[in-house]
Amino acid sequence: MKHLTKKERKKITKEKKQAMKNQKKALASVENKHYLRTLFWLIIVPSFLLGLFGWIIVQNNKTKSTKPVHWHMPISYEFCGKPFTPVEKKEHGLVHGHDDGLAHVEGKITDDKSITLGVFMDTIGMPFDADKIGEFTNGDTCPNSDTPGQVQVFIDGKLNTEFRDHVFNNKEKIKIIFK
Repeated sequence: MKHLTKKERKKITKEKKQAMKNQKKALASVENKHYLRTLFWLIIVPSFLLGLFGWIIVQNNKTKSTKPVHWHMPISYEFCGKPFTPVEKKEHGLVHGHDDGLAHVEGKITDDKSITLGVFMDTIGMPFDADKIGEFTNGDTCPNSDTPGQVQVFIDGKLNTEFRDHVFNNKEKIKIIFK
């Protein structure tokens, strides 16, 4: 074996250091690719899928339907503290009543606006908006009262301010009050 000069030893040492640096860079590059691949599969793909499923759920919670529905929403009326039963017209469209205390939605829903409380009230022939229900208008007083009355709508026991624009959901309980 031949003895190396100082210059040759330095060169070999330098080459070894450079080779180690290159090896570390290559390893870092592989690790970086592995990290990115892991990041992609563990974070980006699940986030995308979660977003997609969330979007699907939101779309399915909208009331448009691909198949005919048969929904019933109990609906009651109370005017000046007394229960009221409207005499309903006998129209039988997508939204209708049967004099049974229910609002019915039967058929294919193509648009949220086709299944609103306002559409139902028009179908049964009851004047209704934020200021009027039947013969009562906001500001009218009930018998034995000096307090001006107001139309109120409750959906599942919660005050609702959408009035005519409220879009029906299956089995929700609706109560319309004038007091």
